[in-house]
Amino acid sequence: MASGSGDSPSPAGYQSDQEASLQTLLDSDFEAKLERVKAAYDSSEANESAGERKKKRKRASSNADKDPQGSDLQSPLKRAMLCLLENHICPISQSLMVQPMIAEDGHLYEKAAIERWLKDNANSPKTNMPMGKTLIQSVVGRQSIMELIKCGVVEDRDAAVWYLETAKLQIDARLPGGADVALANLESAASLNSKDAVTFLVGLHLRHLVSEYQKVARSAGLDTTMFRFGHAGVGAMAVWRRLPENVARVRIIEDQSELERLCLRPAPGTDHPVKWNSRMPDICGKEYVVTENAEHRAAYAIQHAGRRFLVPFDGCILISEGPTAE
Repeated sequence: MASGSGDSPSPAGYQSDQEASLQTLLDSDFEAKLERVKAAYDSSEANESAGERKKKRKRASSNADKDPQGSDLQSPLKRAMLCLLENHICPISQSLMVQPMIAEDGHLYEKAAIERWLKDNANSPKTNMPMGKTLIQSVVGRQSIMELIKCGVVEDRDAAVWYLETAKLQIDARLPGGADVALANLESAASLNSKDAVTFLVGLHLRHLVSEYQKVARSAGLDTTMFRFGHAGVGAMAVWRRLPENVARVRIIEDQSELERLCLRPAPGTDHPVKWNSRMPDICGKEYVVTENAEHRAAYAIQHAGRRFLVPFDGCILISEGPTAE
């Protein structure tokens, strides 16, 4: 190939820069992270219900009080710490609290759990006495839980869930800390063999790889919009924006519990959630035409089985904004 004039960019230098950028992507530890996901999913640990977790804690507490000959050996300090831990298990969800709230009955509850309870109940879930709906964030309660985890009082599985749920709230800007602290919490959960945390980390790493790939491709003058990675977009939408009604297509995320979480909290920039109903699991993983832009909820309306559903933008994967040629 003929070389250009002295004023033109050096093809050799340009190729060297491109190769270096691509090598950076190839040298990433993405495959190692995938292996961690496979190992986590191959583990024999089964998902436990709230009732099973409660029974397990009671058995562990009872067994810790005795040695193999049946004599008491637990120190008063250890007993006190286990009692303190039990006081930080939400009476509704039977899980270690991530956002502990003080209700009007004086007891601590997980924020999402007590908010759902108070929508349909006027009595305390703990005492069954009449109770108002005022909730106060318990900063001391959350700090106590953090200390219990650091002291090793909390079982690894419960600690991993706590780190993971904390990271989700920080990514969603509902807990302070930001992306860096959220990433550290995901790493902590992954170190405790949380398959969900490892999967989140792989997803974050994949997003970084896609971003870096797009930079390399753009510097080469390539149009990257053709790459939709399995015709499913790269991931859920990061921000709400107006889409062409009755033209744009979205796919609802497949994770039912995550979609429920997104529907029960106000989307970023809004004051009220879109709400969740028992038929919404039916729409998970399916593709729909956007029939309406619901800007006040940062959501999109779709039609399923003759019913209208509102789905928050971060529960949607944008497929296209218009007809695409096959």
